[in-house]
Amino acid sequence: MDITEIARAFAIDGEPLSAIPLSGGHINDTCKISTSGSRYVLQRINSRVLKDPPLVMENIAAVTAHLRAKGMETLTIIPTLAGGPLHKQGGDYYRMYAFIENAESRLSPLSAEDFRAAGAAFGSFVEALGDMPVGKVHQIPKASHDTAFHLAELKRAVRADEFGRAKYAGREIELAMQKSRYASLLRPLLISGELPLRIVHNDTKYSNIMVDTATHKARCVLDLDNVMPGSALTDYGDAIRSGCDGGGFFRAELVAPYRAGFLGAVELTELETELLPAAPLIITYENAIRYLTDYLSGDTYFKIRYPGHNLEKFRARMRLLEDMEASPLCGI
Repeated sequence: MDITEIARAFAIDGEPLSAIPLSGGHINDTCKISTSGSRYVLQRINSRVLKDPPLVMENIAAVTAHLRAKGMETLTIIPTLAGGPLHKQGGDYYRMYAFIENAESRLSPLSAEDFRAAGAAFGSFVEALGDMPVGKVHQIPKASHDTAFHLAELKRAVRADEFGRAKYAGREIELAMQKSRYASLLRPLLISGELPLRIVHNDTKYSNIMVDTATHKARCVLDLDNVMPGSALTDYGDAIRSGCDGGGFFRAELVAPYRAGFLGAVELTELETELLPAAPLIITYENAIRYLTDYLSGDTYFKIRYPGHNLEKFRARMRLLEDMEASPLCGI
C-alpha cells in the first residue's frame, strides 16, 4: 500500500512528497511525511497491542488539550479530512501528528544533566495534569502499570503454554515467581487511597523526550498511548529502569540527577517520596515478566528481531534487577 495515499486522508499542507520510515518504536510503525511546506509523523497503530485506538486517541486529545492550555509544548494531532483523529483503511488504524522541528529523540542520556532535565520534563508532565480529573481519561488495563495484573497474565500464560515454550523457560519462570513480592506493593496503596491516583505517562523511557537540537534542553514528552490514571511512582521507576540501564548493569550515578529533576518539578506526598527507592525495582520486575509472558504467548505484543528475543530481554531485565537490589539507592 502506498503510504502517501494514507497521508492524503489527513488535513495536511500540500501534497506528500516523501515518506521515510522512522525506527525505534516497539509497538507502532512510524514514518515521516514531507510536503512542500510541512512535515508530519504518520503512524500505523498496532491494534493487536492497542486494542481500542479510538479510546487511546480520546485520552491523547484530552491530555494534549490540557497541556496546551497551560502553555506547554506537546503533540499536535492532525485531523483527518473527515475531522476525526483516526483514519481506518484495510483493517488498520492510522494517525498523524505534526513533526516537531529542530528536536530529536535519543535512546539514552548523554550526561547526568540530560537525565536531570528528563526528570524535570516528566515531573512537569505529571504536575501539569494534577488538576485534571482522573475520570477524564480512560483506564486501559493491559497497558497500565498494574504489576499484580501482569503477574497474573504470566501465570495464565504458563498454565496455557499455548506454544509449548514453557519447557525452554523453566529457570526463568522459577526466577519470576521467586521475586513475585514486587507485584503486590503499590496496587493496595492506590486502592486504599494512601497513594494518590494521578494522570501519569506510564512509559517514561528517555527516548520519549524530545530534546532541542540547538540548546539540548528537553522540550516535550512523546508517546502518550499509555497516559491514564496511575501512580507517579511508576513514572519515576520506569525512567530509572530505562535511563540507568547500562546494558545489564545499574548506572547508579544517574539516579540522583533524575531524582532531583523529578522532585523539583512535581509535588509528591510524603509516602510517595518515601517509596521512590522501591519504584525502580517494581517496574523493572514488571517489565521483565511482561517480556516472559509475551515469549510464552507467541511474541504478540513486543517487536522481536529473532526467535527467543523476548526471553533474552527477560534475562537482561532480571540481571538489571539484581544489580539494582544490590544498590543502596534502591530498596523496599
